[in-house]
Amino acid sequence: MKKIIPLLICCLNIVFSQFSRDARMLGMNGAYTTIARGYQCVGINPANLAYSGKFSINLMTFNFGMGNNLMSLENYNDLNGADLDNSEADNYYPKENILNELNDRDLQITAEGSLFLPFINFSKENVAITTMCRGVGYANAPNSMIDLFLNGNELGRDYNLNFNENLLGVIENGLSFSLPYDGFAIGFTFKYLQGILNFNLNPINTFIQSDSTTFSLNAQYLMRQAIGGSGYGIDIGIITDESKNGWSFGASLTNIFGDINWNEPNFTHTILNDYLESSIPFRQNEYYYYSYSIDSVNFISLINSEFDSLLIRDDFAVVELNNSYNNEDCIQYGDICLIPSETISDAELDTMQVTPFSVDYPSIFRIGVSKTYPEAVIAFDLSTGFHDGMDSYDAWKFAFGTEITRFDKIPLRMGYSIGGKDKVSMSFGFGYHIKSLHFDIGVALRNGLLLHTAQGVDFGISLSWFQ
Repeated sequence: MKKIIPLLICCLNIVFSQFSRDARMLGMNGAYTTIARGYQCVGINPANLAYSGKFSINLMTFNFGMGNNLMSLENYNDLNGADLDNSEADNYYPKENILNELNDRDLQITAEGSLFLPFINFSKENVAITTMCRGVGYANAPNSMIDLFLNGNELGRDYNLNFNENLLGVIENGLSFSLPYDGFAIGFTFKYLQGILNFNLNPINTFIQSDSTTFSLNAQYLMRQAIGGSGYGIDIGIITDESKNGWSFGASLTNIFGDINWNEPNFTHTILNDYLESSIPFRQNEYYYYSYSIDSVNFISLINSEFDSLLIRDDFAVVELNNSYNNEDCIQYGDICLIPSETISDAELDTMQVTPFSVDYPSIFRIGVSKTYPEAVIAFDLSTGFHDGMDSYDAWKFAFGTEITRFDKIPLRMGYSIGGKDKVSMSFGFGYHIKSLHFDIGVALRNGLLLHTAQGVDFGISLSWFQ
């Protein structure tokens, strides 16, 4: 058991990425508000298009990140083979240290990858067209379950089982332009968000409870799926001309009004429905309901019965309707009624007015300043989101980045940030530029300044053409 604990936690080491749109941004740890150029400034600050040269085009851009808010190589080495109970043991590791690392938060994990499609992401002077495919996975395990796993159950205490999972696939299409004025420029991006697919697991009613004689469990979850969503978003940015001393100031607000609506007729659903429906576990407009319960089990019943006979499990496909639908088999979920869908034909299911829902697309506010030297650029950014979830964050993040351009063909980059989702982050990157052809790589460590203390890693690679 002592060796299983760190292995189980380490298996959750999937991600906490702070999204970067290209390898240069990643190498500078997000300090990008005033220095992003060409098509790469879309999604950061569209006003920068006014200072981006004649033409830029993406040949290949791929980003992937992974991490968590608990486990690092250092923590794993401390836990591996440790004695969690005997304080006199040489390899003793207090259980409280694990809970302190979480700081009363749930264990949260996420995974994200993005791909800019080749040749259809480009800018020409102060106009840009971009298309980015993006996938995000998010999950959390309640803090109370980590406590229960480490310390056992406390009599009379309720432990929630509010596990959440979310998988989102989106294509982000943008049309951007910048308007230069005397001393500054403003820019706009208008986005159409094509929701490809969405899976999310939501708890309905969950708890574990025990008293001096019995143990009870109740857990109900709803697995939603949806294919073909749609939404819109707007980016607004501003940037000043570079001063005689090399200073530039800028600010932006991205994904204003951004959300993706599901279970409503839209262009994306029409295109993707037939293709994707054959690959997903449930029919369109159909969800899945899970229920697990153990009722007042005691020591005697555990001895005299098989555990499978004590656990009551029920799971079946359902349709989510509003309360105006009268059905005796209705399972109440807030203002929603869940009814079994086994008797509903495909034709009926396609025509049913199921309850629509929406997913927020993260909005970020950025303000930045940079200074250009003959052989280097330094940049400072301050940013925040408006909710905590997926790849967004509702805490302020300060980022510093530098790019050394002394070597014409090989720019060197380094960045540091504090706040946001991470306590601290360190990043590194470099490029290899042959005239207009730019090849860039960036790596960032999450929640740590060194590899063995980091709780995740982001990686990005870009190949682009700038004139």
